[in-house]
Amino acid sequence: AVEILVGSVAHLPKMDAMGKCDPYVKLSLGGESRQTRKIKSVYDGTFDERFVMTALEPEEELVLNLYDWDYVGQDDWIGSVNLSLAGLVDTALAVPQTVTFTDKKGTVVGHDKTPTTLTLTVGNPPPASLEEEAASKPPVKGTLTVRVKRGEGLPKMDTFTHKADPFVVLTVDGASEKTSVRKGTLNPRWDEAFQFSCTSSKSVLELNVLDWERGGAPRNMGEASCPVLNLPQLDKELTLHGLLEGGIPCCGQLYIQTSFSEGGGDVVGMDSIACPSGTLGQEGVSIVIMSVKNLPKADMMGKCDPFVEIKYEGETRTTKHKSNCYDAKFDDDPFFFAGADPEGLVELNLYDHNTMKQADFLGVAQVDLSSLDQSTTHLIQMSTEEWQPLYGHNGKRTAVQIAFKHHEG
Repeated sequence: AVEILVGSVAHLPKMDAMGKCDPYVKLSLGGESRQTRKIKSVYDGTFDERFVMTALEPEEELVLNLYDWDYVGQDDWIGSVNLSLAGLVDTALAVPQTVTFTDKKGTVVGHDKTPTTLTLTVGNPPPASLEEEAASKPPVKGTLTVRVKRGEGLPKMDTFTHKADPFVVLTVDGASEKTSVRKGTLNPRWDEAFQFSCTSSKSVLELNVLDWERGGAPRNMGEASCPVLNLPQLDKELTLHGLLEGGIPCCGQLYIQTSFSEGGGDVVGMDSIACPSGTLGQEGVSIVIMSVKNLPKADMMGKCDPFVEIKYEGETRTTKHKSNCYDAKFDDDPFFFAGADPEGLVELNLYDHNTMKQADFLGVAQVDLSSLDQSTTHLIQMSTEEWQPLYGHNGKRTAVQIAFKHHEG
């Protein structure tokens, strides 16, 4: 790991017709990318931001790209600098370095005809932080509280207003929640809290920022993730990554606060799953479809009549259907697959039952049993036929709750 402290930028060129320059820096190292905050209308500014990144090779280069943020259109590239890490990692963090940017014509010169510079320090990171210590603790089941505070510098999604209508979908272990929509802003404030039952040092919090669309599917604005840690309180600044429509990289930051409390949750032991009648003593896998939540509206005069089809090891099983609901609990016995690989791939297909015609396909998921814990249930998020997220009538991800057990015979 390498710690990079981005200090101050000086002697910026005039980039805006009605102002000065709105600089920010993108850092790239070992396949990772990070980005500083934006500073508005300056020729000299201070970032004072710390990043920890991973170098895959000792001789690798740290690439710094300097940009001018634009309210309308694509941000303007000002210049770049490549720094070899050889010898830099041993440099004392208290001694900053000054680097000069270049563009295709040569050295970037500022508004005052002086080369544009950036101060930074590169070295070994300090001793293990609270986050690193928490990540090394054994897994513990409990409740994660996530407060989505605000976003900053989100992508411009609307062609006419150059703004967006962002909201955040949070997912932990297949369970999803979402914030309210903030209209016409790239710097939204939510301050909304959500709770999830999960396992520290094992579960992962995933956040997807979406642009709300009237009468259409929401558009991706960026995503981020972080491990669930057993800490009473943790403030996080997450940089959004991914691609927008047209292959444009996402941008912006999401600010959240998390807290974890041990115990509680809806973790359920699965020791009670037994081989169905007539299969006692056989080796195989039992799968239980327990429930489905956040179903889409599938019927013109009603809600949805769901059932689930399981495909595993060349065999197919189907639950009974439930009538006119958006959330349903199934009461089928466990489905037993004799001789099945306990680390195989299961396909779940979700349908809406129709009395007079063929059932309507709603969604699909592929589940790798080797990644699941037999001692608890799992919420599996469903996707459309095009492998896009399947959302229910309430705008939340549709999910099927399952459990499984391997019988050794």
